[in-house]
Amino acid sequence: MNAMAIIGLLLGFALFVFLVARGTHMIFSVIVSGAVVALFSGMDMYTTLTDTFLGGVTSYIIGNAPVFVMGSVFGAVLGLTGAADSFAHWAIKLFGTKYVVTILMLVTAVLVYGGVNLYVIIFTLYPICLSMFKMADLPRRVIPGLVHGGAVIASMCPGAPQTIPIMICNSLGTNLMDCAVVGWIGGVFCIFFGPFIVNWLVKKYKKNGEGFVDREGDPISTEWDEKTATNPILALLCMVAMIFLVNFKWPSTGKAMPTTVAMLLGTLITLVVLFKWIDREAILKTVFKGIDSGVNVVLTVATVTGFGYIVKASPCFDSIIDFISTVGGNPLFGAIIGSAILGCACASASGGLGILLPAMQETWMTQTSVSQGALLRVLNAASGTIDTLPHNGFVNSIIGACGETIKSAYEAEFWVSVVMTTCVTIISTVLLLLFPFLQ
Repeated sequence: MNAMAIIGLLLGFALFVFLVARGTHMIFSVIVSGAVVALFSGMDMYTTLTDTFLGGVTSYIIGNAPVFVMGSVFGAVLGLTGAADSFAHWAIKLFGTKYVVTILMLVTAVLVYGGVNLYVIIFTLYPICLSMFKMADLPRRVIPGLVHGGAVIASMCPGAPQTIPIMICNSLGTNLMDCAVVGWIGGVFCIFFGPFIVNWLVKKYKKNGEGFVDREGDPISTEWDEKTATNPILALLCMVAMIFLVNFKWPSTGKAMPTTVAMLLGTLITLVVLFKWIDREAILKTVFKGIDSGVNVVLTVATVTGFGYIVKASPCFDSIIDFISTVGGNPLFGAIIGSAILGCACASASGGLGILLPAMQETWMTQTSVSQGALLRVLNAASGTIDTLPHNGFVNSIIGACGETIKSAYEAEFWVSVVMTTCVTIISTVLLLLFPFLQ
């Protein structure tokens, strides 16, 4: 293995993390970091930054843009109908303000599991979170971790129509419900661990004298009216319909419909069922806004993935893949190590998987020691472990959307995104190794 190439990879990654954590523009960060990798690896600089980087960006966009865009459109439509807002208020009304953190985290989990885009959720629930936190006098800096934790809970549960498990299923030929028992055990662990750890942080901060602090311009909702609000039961049914469509298989062939088609049908059903609460004049504007949002997200992730393609072109990459494919003598270990490391290097779980899955697909598809469903479970959990260090684009986005900083809000983020997913990875792996029949 080329020592200089390894040094280049480490330096390039360290620089990438540093630049992104400092708020440097993503494209600039990738280009500078990629140039360091290319320089130390003896790669042609121009070709690396044009053919390799741009080729990786294009490949990722072609393969994943439809899912990102349709997910964003569906979330935008739910926002237009007021479904997410109504569902959250309904849940809080049922359970009161004593369990604000737990309820809001579980509400987020339900919405994400129902297919709502997390970027839509944070802007929808943030005013509700602020209002409830103010009533309960809770420190607002845990809100990013609360929402992110809810998303992690949903993504660990089988059947969630989210980008990461869909990418893995498309590559391995699995179904979102494969190896469901192990998946549900991991999901149930998160359901208890997530609210517990965020509530623990709240108590810790309050013990130090922290409470809710008003800020000028806080988007606290005051206009929600139960009498005119969207029916929360119908809103829930629309989310259930989306889950069903994404997981549905034709009885005659056993094949599922294309994911984007299923998401389109789910969106149309939502428009029809909740048409009563829709501003008719804003439908097209909302759809276009959803498309724009989805395109922006996929471009950001694709740019990060471009750095992964530079890593893939490095002369030491084949040696890294050989290590992943043979480490521990079990494909599960390679899947865990590879998805975690590449997810961290790309600052994106989907970006890392965008590199790992094509490289390892043939090897994993032909092995027989573990099921494809088992690989789905460990890849889904492990890819989301150390990808969410402070350099992660989404972490910075959600913290910024809540008006916080890495310094103030990352502790909660770390617990729910790094520690919780690492625990699920360990639990899933132990179960799969000790009880092969669960595969």
